[in-house]
Amino acid sequence: MTSFEALQISQKILATMLILQSWEFLRLRPTFDDHGIWRLNELKEDYSRLPSFIRQILIYIFRPNHFVALLLIRLLAAIALLFWSSPYLLLFLFASTLLIGIRWRGVFNGGSDYMTLILLMALSAATLLRNYRLVVLGAFYYVTVHFVASYFVAGLVKVLRPNWRSGKALKEFLQSPIYYCPTWLQSLCKNKSMTILMSWSVMLFELTFPLCLLGGPYAAVFIGLSFAFHLSNFYFLGLNRFVWSWAACYPIIWFVSN
Repeated sequence: MTSFEALQISQKILATMLILQSWEFLRLRPTFDDHGIWRLNELKEDYSRLPSFIRQILIYIFRPNHFVALLLIRLLAAIALLFWSSPYLLLFLFASTLLIGIRWRGVFNGGSDYMTLILLMALSAATLLRNYRLVVLGAFYYVTVHFVASYFVAGLVKVLRPNWRSGKALKEFLQSPIYYCPTWLQSLCKNKSMTILMSWSVMLFELTFPLCLLGGPYAAVFIGLSFAFHLSNFYFLGLNRFVWSWAACYPIIWFVSN
């Protein structure tokens, strides 16, 4: 796979993800209109310390009808990115994603939003300056560092905590009312040995993920495990956005590792 091919495939996966994200936001219209739980009047205080002209711009953009228009334009831009590789589309999608994050007081879906911004920033630079190989490689390595660190740091934090080593943290997480976890999986967690096994499996996978950079079969195995990991999180916990935002990195990780 060449760097150009990796860039093109990554863009198409990213575009598909942004189409789905934009549609999700449009479906959430009742939550951010004038009578919703995320109404603009509740957020104006967040912008009180900003310069007046920036505050006015944000309030103008975040008015319900204007915000819907932004989402619709973002949806069209993402559709266009499926067929046309343009740095200007990517830059607009980066800016609109940043604005959406501000509208939702930072991020809407945690790590997946951060990875989306990292990808958009890196792909914008790589597409705009695609004739400069060092720039493209720099953008790819930037994504790779964040991608690998997302697993390794998460694994390191877990393994340093006694409740993760004992399986207690995973059990509490899966039994949390925040997520709709299947009854059979919750029942499985009542078996202490099984909970410890699952907990250590997750930690070892995350801690050893940097081995994917050895290339060849290592990259194939860890990319496959990564996809299975996020797909299972989607199936069991409903975390769909992580599947797409991490999958959009796979072509870049494959290119860098090989």
